[in-house]
Amino acid sequence: MKAAFIGAGAVGGYFGGLLARARGQDLSVALVGRPAFCKAVLEKGLVLDTVAFKDTIAAGEDRPLTVTTEISDCADADLIFLCVKTYDTRQTVETLIRSMPVDAKPIIISMQNGVDNQNQIEAVAHQSHAGIKVLPAAVYVACSMPEPGYIKHVGRGDIVLSRSAEAQIVQDVFNAAGIACKQVQNIDSELWTKFIWNCAANGISGLLEMDYGDLTVSEHGFALIERLVDELYMVARQKGIALDLTARQVADKLHAEMPRALSSTCRDLISGKPTEIEALNGYIYRQGRQLGLDCAVNETIYRLVAMKETKQRSQN
Repeated sequence: MKAAFIGAGAVGGYFGGLLARARGQDLSVALVGRPAFCKAVLEKGLVLDTVAFKDTIAAGEDRPLTVTTEISDCADADLIFLCVKTYDTRQTVETLIRSMPVDAKPIIISMQNGVDNQNQIEAVAHQSHAGIKVLPAAVYVACSMPEPGYIKHVGRGDIVLSRSAEAQIVQDVFNAAGIACKQVQNIDSELWTKFIWNCAANGISGLLEMDYGDLTVSEHGFALIERLVDELYMVARQKGIALDLTARQVADKLHAEMPRALSSTCRDLISGKPTEIEALNGYIYRQGRQLGLDCAVNETIYRLVAMKETKQRSQN
């Protein structure tokens, strides 16, 4: 079996590295990443610095782990884990589909932030490859890549899938490598539950360059989290999404499990990369506007992060 992680940064590198490390010759793992990432991994190996161990996984043609900059090199993979940023989803899938045989029937697993990735992937994939199965996944992990090929893991590392025969295949692959993975009947609630955490804290963390621990114990930080969560719940109710998570629970869980972690939005802003704010607070703002709901706090966070992005691009 062949697994490919497209957009292998911190998340793809972490899970792909764990699979290659544990599964050996019964599963080949390909990481599709940027040139600097691939060069570093080929020269030094993929470094996994986790809360449980530190190890280096060598990469090469004759090894369970390979790296490439070309999406087309993974067109024959059985399992394709999509780890690209949400704003690159459509273009990435279009490139992937063009490289696939017409009878290809891989399982594509979205390991991305946001709640609309499955729809976007299927809209492209099913135009020419109706046999492709797309699985949305809720991924809970706190990790970063401080330098190419070096993955720093600081918390969690589990995956939730929607119950299906295809999901069982993916779960078995992960579980055999010691990666926690489970299936649930209602994946929408799971995706939106993770979405709450992202919308509640990512943008604020990014704007203030503040980790989750300091953010969630701040009186002002928690007041903002409450307002953001309230607005998200208004949108979720209108869309028929069942949720059962309070702002207090969000803050407590972030503080308990990832106190020293900076949000992905924060890391993107620090490194001068585009953020996924459009798919997070921006999504809630736009959905609220369509539904006639006032999501002013989400709009404010969205616009402030977007302004900070624009300022950074003009300076670079």
